[in-house]
Amino acid sequence: FRELTEQELMDLGISGSQFTNAFSGMLSQASPQNFAAFTNTNGSFEVVVSVLMVPLTTLEGAAVDLYLADPQRLANDFSSASGATNLSIDSTAPSMGNSSSSATFVLPTAALEMNGGVTVSRRGQVLQVALLFYPAGTTPTLTSSTVAEIVDAKLSNLD
Repeated sequence: FRELTEQELMDLGISGSQFTNAFSGMLSQASPQNFAAFTNTNGSFEVVVSVLMVPLTTLEGAAVDLYLADPQRLANDFSSASGATNLSIDSTAPSMGNSSSSATFVLPTAALEMNGGVTVSRRGQVLQVALLFYPAGTTPTLTSSTVAEIVDAKLSNLD
């Protein structure tokens, strides 16, 4: 994987704010940090996106935990924000941090039909959003929960 340039992000219509807007109503002080997007260099057109929202207050952490305890709510909000369809709760995704939830989806309105996954987790004062996009009909190299686990392991080392 290699990091996408600002121009490539613009061409793909990807920005940190579009993935964090779903949480803006419940977060008063947290802002997007460490936004990063990568593409698979083997020509598979996979794109991985990761963003952290920090700092969460104690009350916001509790609100996020309640939110993530209802994976269908996460799936519905993500669908509304992104135009995704065929959302399915990923019950095979591992738990991480203080709370987490994952879903898979289809983006039928993209120039190339894309499938994907979203994993949202909280560890302490950090909310993490990890996304994976890949062409429909292909098998991705990793999952959104794998990306989230990598970042969560780094966050756990900071505790």
